[in-house]
Formats: sequence, C-alpha cells, structure tokens
Amino acid sequence: MQYTAEDTYAATLAAQTFRAIMAVIAARGLETRQYDAVNAFANSALPTPILCYYAEGYGRIGYLLRVIMALYGLKTSPLL
Repeated sequence: MQYTAEDTYAATLAAQTFRAIMAVIAARGLETRQYDAVNAFANSALPTPILCYYAEGYGRIGYLLRVIMALYGLKTSPLL
C-alpha cells in the first residue's frame, strides 16, 4: 500500500532477450562477466524515510519503525 508520486518502473531482462545477447556474445567471441547483486537493495539509502508498523509478534503496540534503507518489496527499491 505504498504510494509514490514518482515513476517506479524498473526494467527487467526477459529470457528471450538474454538468449539473444548470449548468442551475439558467442558468435563474436566476446568476453562476459557475471555480477552477484543479492545485496543491492540492502545497501541503498532511501531518499525519504518510510514509517511502517511492526510485524505481528514483534515490537511494541503503538510504535512505528522508521525504514531508512531500501528493502525488498518497496516500490522504489529497484530504482535505487
């Protein structure tokens, strides 16, 4: 239920596009590298903090969490 006034589109690579790129690389004998971006969301700072409720069973009733780093599931995370 997060609202953002900004464009939150983040492009993803389709399997067909990936295969086409790999075919061009193989045909021309180019070198490729693969990078692991597992922690990309966790290392990005949010431009403005977001307030959210504690998950059920955690925290104290009536308190909020202030999220300052990007998390999986936030609409703005892929852009950061």
